[in-house]
Amino acid sequence: MRATASIRLLLVPAALFAAGCNDSSLPQEPPTLEEAIPVQGSKEPALAGATRWADGYLHAGSPTTASYAPLPYLSYNRSGGAMKIRKPAGTTGRYVVTFSGLSAVLGTRNTVHVTEYGLNDTYCKPVNARLVADTLEVRCFRASTRAPANAAFTVVVLSPEANNTAFAYAHQPTSTGYSAAAAATYNPGGATRVSRSSVGVYRVTFTNLAKAIPSGVSGHVQVNAVGTGKAHCTVEDWGTPDGADLNVSVECYSPAGALVDSKFNLFYLLSSAHVAYAYAHEPSAPSYSPQPSLRWNPSGGAVTITRTGVGDYTVVWEGVDAAIVDGGTVQVTAASQAGTQCKATSLFDSGVIVHCFGPNGMPRDAAYMVLLGS
Repeated sequence: MRATASIRLLLVPAALFAAGCNDSSLPQEPPTLEEAIPVQGSKEPALAGATRWADGYLHAGSPTTASYAPLPYLSYNRSGGAMKIRKPAGTTGRYVVTFSGLSAVLGTRNTVHVTEYGLNDTYCKPVNARLVADTLEVRCFRASTRAPANAAFTVVVLSPEANNTAFAYAHQPTSTGYSAAAAATYNPGGATRVSRSSVGVYRVTFTNLAKAIPSGVSGHVQVNAVGTGKAHCTVEDWGTPDGADLNVSVECYSPAGALVDSKFNLFYLLSSAHVAYAYAHEPSAPSYSPQPSLRWNPSGGAVTITRTGVGDYTVVWEGVDAAIVDGGTVQVTAASQAGTQCKATSLFDSGVIVHCFGPNGMPRDAAYMVLLGS
């Protein structure tokens, strides 16, 4: 692997809480059948056995299959256990993901993120904000019909051991101010608070985290709505205005594009050897490179975003494939445009293809956050 310049958070010891989230019970599973949504390429392992950024990830590519294992080169479980995706009988857009043995090695807290993967206007979200007893439930919907929809998706699981990561679970959607749920929250700098200024408009404050962020570095944010409802959430802004705390602004929307109160989780990260990211902040530009503080490529190569059509983009991190184990995983979150959603449609050796759409399901130019990691 090529040498990389890795910036690490200054991990401040924090007490770990034993309290858990109030997670709903997970469904039983049954039968059906369908083809996988293809992934471009299937390269051989690049860094077999190497340390990875994530604790677990997988690509669920067979939307109507009753029960199956994910493709090995697009999945990872730090425990070494088996992984499985199961679809409950008689349901649409409902899935149970299992990382066998992973909960035992994660410690008392972790977070998850889900991104829908495909060519249409479907989107997916976690029902739980963290992996519970090795298991996570996922729900998927179609924006244009507002109905549950079978879909492919990716999942990533992170713990406090994940490189350069802080995360939070905002579990009280109508409260004006409270502490984020401990079992799905981690801040190496101290406390994490959530505030609500109006319907669907929130701010998450990671106390003292800014002190660990190098000057000129913005880092990267991913956000998910959490629960069985149809809401989705976007990154509106983030920064360190007082030089001490990191603030992340989040807005949540109904499928129709109206602001709505919702539970959500988010994670924030800095650069590390097995992750590449970008904030695609110029939605109408034909081709550009994001500002240096808003991108990271562990290879040291260029980062280029090209608009190929309305709402369609190709993101390339030059030379990044040498730093990603096997195929890795991709996560995408829309940013800064009301009601818009963005998702991955393809993963290739050096990048990702992203598609963005509005509440009616039609393609729409949009800013977004995109992450490729392993």
